[in-house]
Amino acid sequence: MISIQHILAWWKSSPKYILPAFVLTAIILFAPVRTLNKFGVDELVAKYRMWVGLILLSSLSLLISHFAFWLADKIQTWRIRHRKRSARRALLRDLTPKERVLLARFIADNTKSKPLNRWSGIVVGLCHGDIIYRSSSTGSFNADCYNIQPWAWKELRENPRLLEPELSKIRKGDMSTDGGESM
Repeated sequence: MISIQHILAWWKSSPKYILPAFVLTAIILFAPVRTLNKFGVDELVAKYRMWVGLILLSSLSLLISHFAFWLADKIQTWRIRHRKRSARRALLRDLTPKERVLLARFIADNTKSKPLNRWSGIVVGLCHGDIIYRSSSTGSFNADCYNIQPWAWKELRENPRLLEPELSKIRKGDMSTDGGESM
């Protein structure tokens, strides 16, 4: 006897278990009588056609449901990733001149790592903005090694205008100081 627990367990099954039930019942329901006769299941199908059809419709609805939830999850993940990317880009568009100088040093020196003053509000702000991060705390008294986040490195190399005019000044050698942020 089929109990409610069996039905609920089947309802929660993975699509990899539901798909064969769907395919088999579809073949049984839509195969020509001659084919069913060759396999000796024509009388069985005729007797239980309603139940086979019910299994077909149930498995189809479960497959559609699984697909819809999978698709919704993928869309939600994409939306979250897109929102984060937009927020990060907004941070890079709204940099202060001192923040642009500090980040321009990474790009101009073609390095992803720099010793920076750990007590600097600019460094701490860029860390909180997830633009740079402290990669090592084994620096000198005031300085630690900081790395630029991979997404920020890529974005700033692809769009150096975000660091202008500070980047051009650093590359020309017009800007000799970085405000005491580097060590």
